[in-house]
Amino acid sequence: MELKVCSRCAEPKPEADWHPSQWRKSGRWCRDCMSAYYKARLADTPERNYDPRPCAWCGDVYIPRTRGRASSFCNRECKDQARKRRERDERLASKAANDRRCAHCGSSISADKRRDARYCSDLCNQRAHGRITTTKRRNRRIYMEVLMHSGCVCQLCGESVSLVVKWPHPMSPSIDHIVPVSHGGTDDLDNLRLTHLTCNVRRGAKAC
Repeated sequence: MELKVCSRCAEPKPEADWHPSQWRKSGRWCRDCMSAYYKARLADTPERNYDPRPCAWCGDVYIPRTRGRASSFCNRECKDQARKRRERDERLASKAANDRRCAHCGSSISADKRRDARYCSDLCNQRAHGRITTTKRRNRRIYMEVLMHSGCVCQLCGESVSLVVKWPHPMSPSIDHIVPVSHGGTDDLDNLRLTHLTCNVRRGAKAC
């Protein structure tokens, strides 16, 4: 077995007792001498000692191994868990500071809900989606009435409208407001007509 003499303790030691960066260099110290040197140099600093201490997360007593900053955790896992808990508490505090209101009932949304939560409870979520479903059914009924009234003919260009073509094809069917909503138009059946999507887009918000 190849041995190397430490220049500090003057003892021949095998390769396992040396740091890989120090093994092939002359006049170097072994691991034990390097560790003792840094421990003695930092012994006067209370925050940087090697005394056993309890972990700030799990509570287990451990001996710190770092020579720099004073450690508070026994391993990386405990440090990550403490960081996640700290970030979670900060998120809860920020959400509690903001007055978030339910999009359905208007009541306050609790801090344990997600940051992008729009409803205070599952019941409000179901009711809101039920209301949306009802609106979709009403729009479908209006669409069929406009279709029957227009006779599958575009009221802007006069050509036939194919019901097979789907959005967003330019020739797909579209509902146009005769008097645009931006000009005070309503969703009444008398103010609606069937057009091609491209004709509707080309017309825009013109009043005529």
